[in-house]
Amino acid sequence: MNSLGNNKIQAKYEYYPLITGIIVCSILVAALAAFSDAGILAVALVIPLFIITWLYPVIGIVLNFSGYFILHVIFNLAGAEGGILAALLVLLFISLIRYSLTDSLDFSQIKNLPWILNAALIIIIVSGVLYSPDKPYGSIKALRFILFNGLLFTIPQIIRFDRKKIVDLFFYTALAVSFLGWAQIIYTLFYPVDLAMRISIISSINEVWMGRILSTGIILSFALAFGFKVRSNGVLYLLLSTPGMFWGILIVGTRGPMMTALLALFILFLFHKKRSSVELLTIFSALLFVFSAGVLLFIRRLVGFSSRILLNPADLQTDISTLHRIWAWAKCIELIPQNLFLGIGTGGFRPIGIALFPWLNVTYAYPHNLLLEVLTENGIFAFALLIVLLILTIKRLISLNTKYYDLSLVLFLLFLHFFLNAMVSGDITMNSDLWLVMGLIIASDLIPVKNSCE
Repeated sequence: MNSLGNNKIQAKYEYYPLITGIIVCSILVAALAAFSDAGILAVALVIPLFIITWLYPVIGIVLNFSGYFILHVIFNLAGAEGGILAALLVLLFISLIRYSLTDSLDFSQIKNLPWILNAALIIIIVSGVLYSPDKPYGSIKALRFILFNGLLFTIPQIIRFDRKKIVDLFFYTALAVSFLGWAQIIYTLFYPVDLAMRISIISSINEVWMGRILSTGIILSFALAFGFKVRSNGVLYLLLSTPGMFWGILIVGTRGPMMTALLALFILFLFHKKRSSVELLTIFSALLFVFSAGVLLFIRRLVGFSSRILLNPADLQTDISTLHRIWAWAKCIELIPQNLFLGIGTGGFRPIGIALFPWLNVTYAYPHNLLLEVLTENGIFAFALLIVLLILTIKRLISLNTKYYDLSLVLFLLFLHFFLNAMVSGDITMNSDLWLVMGLIIASDLIPVKNSCE
């Protein structure tokens, strides 16, 4: 009798997370509808993602990793003008709340030195708004750094990421990107594609970011199969989807993601252990395919490349060329000694970029180089914090290598991928994926030995 009563009480308490989830999701959805310009239709269409994230909390992190293009598709269908970042944040909070109900959060990890350094970097970036020449833009930038870079760096350390959670995160991210790869092939079947032009099949996503998403999917697919050596039909499907991802990079015409995908495959070919002849042949074939695709892209876009590299940037009004970046980097080097300690203020490069390139139809708001951006806008102290944070992350990666070789290899590939892209594209908040990978590296170094064989 007592056993029956205990079972009823246990069953009763099992409903609490579900009820809590419904309440939390309702509140967050209402907040999204009320405080963003997403619109009712966009919020209604995104509700299934909220529910899926509550059931599988890793999805919220997936959608903040390289799966955010799904929200762009949904919001485009709804004709929404904004609200995508707010929706991403809501999904991230749902993940965090759900993890807190299923696993006890370990806040002791936020006392470690890397977390403290990142917190200090946040303080400097927020303080930089006070003397920024563009305070509205700087305020948005600082807020985004807190909500995305800060959260994505912290979450892996407090939700006790283990090997299985990391594999799940990578699998679902690659799965989402695989659909994008197939969409690129379907698009090619129905619409003419000129490789001399850049094409993005999702109008609200810049071609460079589309290329980065696709290259992330390629790296994760091969990392799951040959780094983690996951043997499943799902991973086999991902490998079969990679030609679509490669083709997608060709369509969008991005050089950086193509090169980092090629570099990642080369490192995987050289350094993954227990290599069978079939595995070597598969990776080598992919290397050959990507190299051939890169040569094809170069040949077909030779005129475009020459204009982006050789001609005066004033001749390019709708695109940001290699010379634009070189000019912007030169301007940063000129500004750094003048504002060495505090920098010019968070978001302060935006008015300088506008004045530097008045003929551009797009706003040149940041120098497209992570290190120069931090040093120029936030000074030598912020730069030193970032450098030490990167060094500590690499030290953790080396330490991880002695315990879990597969984890260290895959995380190194991703770290290299996002760091190299951050050096030539985007601002510090647009490169929040790098902060997620650094958080994963630090969290992985804390995984107990018993999880190494899971």
